[in-house]
Amino acid sequence: MNSDIYYNLKSNVMNNLFRGLLAGYGAKKLGGGCFGTIFVFIIIWVLLGQCSH
Repeated sequence: MNSDIYYNLKSNVMNNLFRGLLAGYGAKKLGGGCFGTIFVFIIIWVLLGQCSH
């Protein structure tokens, strides 16, 4: 039982790390300025989160 919880937690952390790296890269390429980059990062983060469900 504990190994299932550990695996799910580890999987979730890795997915969020990968999701953050992709969102950061996309925001760097598509963002126009400070607020634009943050806005693009949030949009990509949410869209990648929707893909995993």
